[in-house]
Amino acid sequence: MEPDGAGIRCDQASPEGYELVGECLGGRLIHMVLKKGEKDQPHDHPAHVIYVIKGGTLKITGPAGETRELLDGAGACMPAGAHQVENVGANGMDVDLLLFEPSEQAGKMPEGHFPLQKSVGDNSKTLAENEACMVMETTLKAGEEDRPHSYRDHLMYVLEGEQLTIHPGQGKVAEPMVVDVMPGAVLPLPSGFNLVQNTGCQDVKVVSFKSRISAPSGQE
Repeated sequence: MEPDGAGIRCDQASPEGYELVGECLGGRLIHMVLKKGEKDQPHDHPAHVIYVIKGGTLKITGPAGETRELLDGAGACMPAGAHQVENVGANGMDVDLLLFEPSEQAGKMPEGHFPLQKSVGDNSKTLAENEACMVMETTLKAGEEDRPHSYRDHLMYVLEGEQLTIHPGQGKVAEPMVVDVMPGAVLPLPSGFNLVQNTGCQDVKVVSFKSRISAPSGQE
């Protein structure tokens, strides 16, 4: 017998609390807000990662049921399966977080792959990762840039900042893309190399969500 919510997406089960804010070949990014005392409807997820914008205490009912304390700015891995979530925090605060559900359509890693972690060093950190996906946080000061790095199709969510300039390729050789951003902006980034520069007057802080699932043979 299937558990309640099996096969039902969270944004279908509870559209008032879950909003699809970004999508690319690498997966779907969903913004969840659960008010104090509120409980969503049963729904299903693949294995996924979350990023906590504003934390609290969630009671998760399902095969792997638990009560979990989520801290601001934390990442976490969540197992696959159907469940129901309730905000049981005593602080009277809404829980505000991002969920990334990975896809196997992100394709192959670019040839000569150079990961973001090596590109920006201490400015970037992996917050959570499993076999399916990962979430990373990166900060660039005003005027700062990283080194050319690569990945498959993925999504970037802006927490702070006002402008980014993205140089495609392995250096500043192609026409750059200048993007005015604000907190809550979502940028889909295509597979390949790029260099990211903070061309605004404020520090930029972003979280990147990436699939680690390999495409089936013949579909890469």
